[in-house]
Amino acid sequence: MGSSVYIASVEGSTGKSTVALGVLQQLSRRVERVAVFRPIVRPDTAMHGGRDYVLDLLTAHEAVQTAYGFHLCGVAEPNRPWDWAVKLVGPVVVSMATDPPTVQVAEATNEVSFTDRVGQLFPERYQQEARQESLGEQRMTELRERYDQAAGL
Repeated sequence: MGSSVYIASVEGSTGKSTVALGVLQQLSRRVERVAVFRPIVRPDTAMHGGRDYVLDLLTAHEAVQTAYGFHLCGVAEPNRPWDWAVKLVGPVVVSMATDPPTVQVAEATNEVSFTDRVGQLFPERYQQEARQESLGEQRMTELRERYDQAAGL
């Protein structure tokens, strides 16, 4: 029996979130642990106070203890171009088993390589995806435009 379910569509607004919530509900009745991996954040998070409401909905389910994802954080200082901005990007693990939730970012250190850190944080079935770039060219363009607007450029 497989241990992962991936829900995808060739286009947006097809009901993937509704399907994901239903699958989550059914899985939670049949297996001991359920986790969520959402590699791409919705483009309309700014309209929702910076929150991905689909991820919030999925991770609010009592059966979900862990969420795996990908983040990009850029500090928008006035008139500072994107290429010179402070940025942090990469895979992230959020544990809902603690209050407040615990966030761990897969970053390399002097002692641990990025690949090893991903191996420490992510189950094997998510490691390959966590090591890959999760933001496509169009999404990066949108994020860069949001940054430029916030930096007043």
